[in-house]
Amino acid sequence: MPDAATFDTVHMSPPLYPHLQLIWFMSRPASTHPQERLLPSATTEIIFNLDEPTSLIHNPLRDKGLQPYGGEIVSGPQAGWFTIGTHTPRRLIGLHFRPGGLAPFVKLPMSELTGRHISVEEIWGGEGRRLSDLVRSQNNFKIQVATIEAWLKKQLHRETHPAVAVACQFQSAWTPEKRVAAMINHLGFSRRHFNRLFQNAVGLTAKTFCRVSRFQATIRHLETTQVVDWADLAIRFGYYDQAHLINEFQTFCGFTPPVYLKRRGKQRNHLPLWE
Repeated sequence: MPDAATFDTVHMSPPLYPHLQLIWFMSRPASTHPQERLLPSATTEIIFNLDEPTSLIHNPLRDKGLQPYGGEIVSGPQAGWFTIGTHTPRRLIGLHFRPGGLAPFVKLPMSELTGRHISVEEIWGGEGRRLSDLVRSQNNFKIQVATIEAWLKKQLHRETHPAVAVACQFQSAWTPEKRVAAMINHLGFSRRHFNRLFQNAVGLTAKTFCRVSRFQATIRHLETTQVVDWADLAIRFGYYDQAHLINEFQTFCGFTPPVYLKRRGKQRNHLPLWE
């Protein structure tokens, strides 16, 4: 009988919060499905692979098949889905950053990480490699968390821009009224200035961020709904019509809404794939 899956989380406190929401640990045997499709959420993730130092990732915007990524990777803000291999056992530690949360820890604009999966070393150089080696050498999750927290505090070199604070608010409680114009009016910036600040901090344009936030709000609602009236759902969440709802689902998850409902798994934003 295969080993049972385990999952643990540690929520952050200041000064790492509200940038970093939590650090998680996962140990899981090989899945019965060989792949999972991960859906966009406007957040950023750093993944430490504690066992086999290769992850298989397929980003349809950048390559044509599953590509190997060695060691630890940074998954930048995504505007579309990507696929990971799940056919082997996995033991991972992940850092889940809120929208724009990684920006205060890096010296490059977040727009350079959009839609990308790159190594920790590419961003932080030798410091990133030393952190990866140290985390992989430790066998206790609490010690690993303490190591990561201490390292991140040394990398924290700037304050969160107000645009990022607004983004987090939108992400946690999206409504049809929360559109780009409302965000700009709230901050009092010109549209051009706001969009430049926002994209550099969050990695997505304000318009794309709102679209992703609306999609996330929609699939959260579907988790609590037994019978779905698709036309009513489209109006409720600010889509132009049902056709617009279908197009957005195909963009962000690759399936129509009814197919998404049939294929979704137990974990939000992870769609099991058998083919």
